[in-house]
Amino acid sequence: MTKQRLFWLMAGSLLVALAVLGLSGSAYAFPNRQDTPTPTPTSENPAGDATDAAADATDPADADETATQPTEYVWDEFGVTLMLPPGWQAFPSSSFNLVLLPPDVEEQYVNDVFIGFTNVNYLGAGATPASVLQEQLGVEPEPYSAGELEGAYGIIDGPESDTVQKPILLLYSDHGGAFFIVASGLPDDIPVFDAVLDTLVVDIPTPDVAAIDAAWQSSLAAGDGLVYGEPDAPLAMVEYFSFLCGHCTNYSYDIERLIALEVEPGNLRLELDIMILYGSEGELLSSHATYCATEQGRGYSTYKALFQASTEQGQSVAFSADGIQSIISQPDLGLDVDAMNECIESGRYTDRLDQTRERFVTQGLTGTPSVLMAEGQDPYRRLMFPDGNELRGAVPVSALREIVRLVLNEETTLAEMFPGVQAPPPAAVEE
Repeated sequence: MTKQRLFWLMAGSLLVALAVLGLSGSAYAFPNRQDTPTPTPTSENPAGDATDAAADATDPADADETATQPTEYVWDEFGVTLMLPPGWQAFPSSSFNLVLLPPDVEEQYVNDVFIGFTNVNYLGAGATPASVLQEQLGVEPEPYSAGELEGAYGIIDGPESDTVQKPILLLYSDHGGAFFIVASGLPDDIPVFDAVLDTLVVDIPTPDVAAIDAAWQSSLAAGDGLVYGEPDAPLAMVEYFSFLCGHCTNYSYDIERLIALEVEPGNLRLELDIMILYGSEGELLSSHATYCATEQGRGYSTYKALFQASTEQGQSVAFSADGIQSIISQPDLGLDVDAMNECIESGRYTDRLDQTRERFVTQGLTGTPSVLMAEGQDPYRRLMFPDGNELRGAVPVSALREIVRLVLNEETTLAEMFPGVQAPPPAAVEE
């Protein structure tokens, strides 16, 4: 077995292990270098649109100077900014959330020279970048920094190939969010790649939690559920989730970014509908706790605290009776614990949970998370293409944003993209 094959098997095992835990955005596959690259977005051209060279002709001296200057690339889904050397390209692939390619790679190395980024929402309880690299890839980790981020890296090389693979894990959040980065190239390429990564600036999109708390309180009081966003937003989305769904735990971090990127700018109205999948005590306690905290104007904060506790402690501990008491007693939440306990014990949201399950089944949904969308006040529709294929589960934020872009730019409609099953809009529930 060649060194390269061994590396990709090990790297794949890392992402598969994270995916099994519901922590990684996608299964691993080797990058397809035949993907059509998109022009690198810049501060002057943030959409990354191709431009007509004749229309944008400049003085040759200016052009020569520009051609030697780094270009700012913005990956706005994660608030990432990088300075790319002249001629570099950036685009998504089936293997990574983002691939960076240097220019003029020799043909024999066309699949071996690149930098690939994959987002990992949560490394795992007690895990560190060094421990993950060592346990999953078997490399001897060393400290690594890029820009203001800290993490670890390893080196995998061998006599069977000229290229070197450098797996890197960089933490970008206090809750354990990280970028898994693969820098792959000839030995002389690696210092260049390190220099590119050292320009990394990360400002993860973060929504206004207090505003979501207030909006949920108002919408629940009006019988409309857990809704955030402009009432007249051009698009609406509902996510069905369960607190016992590991993929929903992971997806909650994606939803948080989606809120900041599309809901708060007014493009999308978002509703979160809590599903009871199993009817266990922990599932019922966590679900009722969210609605009861919403009464006190702390619903979204509690939703976040519940998911965070489940990732750190495990669901059986976090969602036990004692675990729920510990969560709702957190000083930062500022909840009236006596009122919370009275609300939870009363089961006053049982009817709402039952009606959510009835809608879920009527719409033909079978698992969580499930995402439906609508234009304006139209009925929600499943994201089913004309050929019967469907966007199911944790639909990537990038895909949801592309749907929003296409509709807002009047390039198509939801009905044209997804002519399949329509669903009735959620009915108001009188508590």
